[in-house]
Amino acid sequence: MLKETLISYLQQHDIKYVDRGDKVITTCFSPLHDDKNPSAYVDLKEGFFHCSSCQYHLNKDKLIKFLGGEFDEIAFNISEFEKSLEDMSKEEPPKRTQVYLPKKYKDFNIPYRGISKETFEKVKAYITMTNEYYGNRIIIPMIDVNGKDRSFEAVTVKGAVPKILRPKIDIDFFGLENLIEHDEVFICEGIFNSLSFIDCGYSSVTNFGTGSALDKIGGLIKKGVKRVWLCGDPDSVNPKTQKSAGREFNKKLFYELRGMFEVKYFYYPELDVDANDLHKQGRLKEVIKYNKERE
Repeated sequence: MLKETLISYLQQHDIKYVDRGDKVITTCFSPLHDDKNPSAYVDLKEGFFHCSSCQYHLNKDKLIKFLGGEFDEIAFNISEFEKSLEDMSKEEPPKRTQVYLPKKYKDFNIPYRGISKETFEKVKAYITMTNEYYGNRIIIPMIDVNGKDRSFEAVTVKGAVPKILRPKIDIDFFGLENLIEHDEVFICEGIFNSLSFIDCGYSSVTNFGTGSALDKIGGLIKKGVKRVWLCGDPDSVNPKTQKSAGREFNKKLFYELRGMFEVKYFYYPELDVDANDLHKQGRLKEVIKYNKERE
């Protein structure tokens, strides 16, 4: 029974493994260990997990809970985390890099990339002056859960490179978390994917940067989020790295968030078609419905 559960878990989360009968060789389960070469194993006779590299160890009871989604030794206990948020609210807020939004030329309130003008108005999008460093771009302010301007996305509208510009800021929040209105959230890699979910009437955030999501979950908890959907792009495997960026995105967030929320994978109907592509085709609501029905 343990072996079937383990293999199912590894296959579901796209984790490489080698079945050697009484042992299954795999990469480390610890979210703190970036294990590119399998250095861990599950002893099926004794029922434990052990990493020979970092010494991360799960006894049989913890391993079963881990595979069942009930255990995360790294994540905070929810009550402890809420208490820490209360304690933090009494302390002097940390000093952050001050953000200066580019000068506004006019509001951006027209349909674009399948997204309605109402949604662009909702996120307070605007166009910059042509002589600005961020000139001829759509500016989408990133406001945190406390209503503070923390960053922005400057998206080209005329094919300039790079496609998106961001200021260098403290990245410890999810973009658009101030707009969360439901107890479930779709976490995306790109701003237009998030806006597509919002345009369909759902709550969505953008994962800024490459830092740990453990530093960003305070806003989700403050908004009462119970369930998160991981919406990494369904891109194909890179022939050089033999990895899919979207799968790596989902895998990383899964390990960091599973102890705090109910975590679900968002399945796309085709490869190389992201949420914004589906929305432009008028199919995103249908695909969301399919995902929610298959729970």
